[in-house]
Amino acid sequence: LPTLSRARLPWLVGAFVALDIVVFNLVSVWTVDPAASAPTVFPAGTAAVPLPAPPDLGREGRFALFDPDLVDWPTIKRLGQPDLNVLDERFSVQGYSSIVDANYAIATGSHGASGEGTDTLAPAALNDGVLDQLDTTALVTTPAYLLVPVAPGTPPVPPGVPATVPGSTTPGGGARYLPERGGAVWVFGEDLKVSSVSVQWVPRSPDARPSFRVALEEPGGRFAAAAVTVEPGPHRVATIRLVRPARAIGVRVEPAGAGVLGSPVIATTSGTAFAAIGALQDALAAGRWSFTGNVGVLSIFTNSHALPPLTLRAVGGQSLVGARVRALSGPAIAPSAAAVSSTSGTEVVRSVTPIPGWSATWRPTGGAPPRTLAVQGLGVVQMVQVPPGSGILTWHYAAPGIHPGLWFTLVGCLLVLLWWVLPRVAGSARRRRGPTMATTPPRPRMTTRSPA
Repeated sequence: LPTLSRARLPWLVGAFVALDIVVFNLVSVWTVDPAASAPTVFPAGTAAVPLPAPPDLGREGRFALFDPDLVDWPTIKRLGQPDLNVLDERFSVQGYSSIVDANYAIATGSHGASGEGTDTLAPAALNDGVLDQLDTTALVTTPAYLLVPVAPGTPPVPPGVPATVPGSTTPGGGARYLPERGGAVWVFGEDLKVSSVSVQWVPRSPDARPSFRVALEEPGGRFAAAAVTVEPGPHRVATIRLVRPARAIGVRVEPAGAGVLGSPVIATTSGTAFAAIGALQDALAAGRWSFTGNVGVLSIFTNSHALPPLTLRAVGGQSLVGARVRALSGPAIAPSAAAVSSTSGTEVVRSVTPIPGWSATWRPTGGAPPRTLAVQGLGVVQMVQVPPGSGILTWHYAAPGIHPGLWFTLVGCLLVLLWWVLPRVAGSARRRRGPTMATTPPRPRMTTRSPA
């Protein structure tokens, strides 16, 4: 840089900025496939040719991607990165990380608190109502997070042994603790031809009879009773096995009393075997999410408990009879304006994160002046309390600090422009003025020769 002329330095700075912008956009839009550095974890079942994602996925509600170990990155990438799927009108709960705050990241597990993370999600968020608030109707994952391949003939996982998915950074689960008589469910995430299901049971009572009812979940969600054999073992442990092969997408085991059921091992007619210890096994077996099928090697689950983008809540115990809300404009999952009417006031809940910068305006019907209303947080979504009557509620977003940022950007651009223009203006002026003073040739230097 010290050897560059002042005229060339602005050009170098401009080229550097342009190159930085181009490289940033390239790596943001076309992601380098990280599968080469990902852990080697193979999805359950046989490999299938990836098919296009369902065209309606994320259009009726948000969807979530769960593949933190990048098991099937090429297929999931077809849905678009969480930063880019909004461009084709598919909406995910992973969102754009630069506007996701720490509270949202902690509640959903969709990012680290500082914004990093790819296709991650907290399994607990599948059942604690967080994703319901965000109108999350679909979950996309792979069977590898439900079933982990094991060697044929592997015995069932003993109860009480913490299971870990081999090669994965996410802990596994699978054991079921039954404080009283009841059943336990494990889901497969795909349609398998099951030859046997082996699960160990340790009863609480030493006098408990080794009696069980086992049902296989058929494609479509229906449970069908299955014939089983029981193999008593030492330490009051019993192993349950199927008698005949059958197609299934899940299994339910109901022992005769309280106790602990270990993680089952599922063997298939093709000779493969899987342990139900995946990272999502406990969360998806709770029953809130329903398996709807596979698209290629992806497993699609739907959520029937998702709330609409706009809902109403009563204020101070008041009745909601006659209260209504109707979206008027904006995306289907996040309306920007809505018609609201109520007799005693109501709270309008909107499935958008209440990050700083949101505000709302209430325009009552009848010509009354508009009012600015506060946007409050209700869990991970927004809530605005509107007064009685009818009117139009609109939401607005202005990023905090954007105006000072724009001014600083403008001043910076002007300084760079002046840095580029002023040397040229000064040089042009000097050329027009020409030489300002005569120059005289240098006088010859006198030398003396010493005598020989």
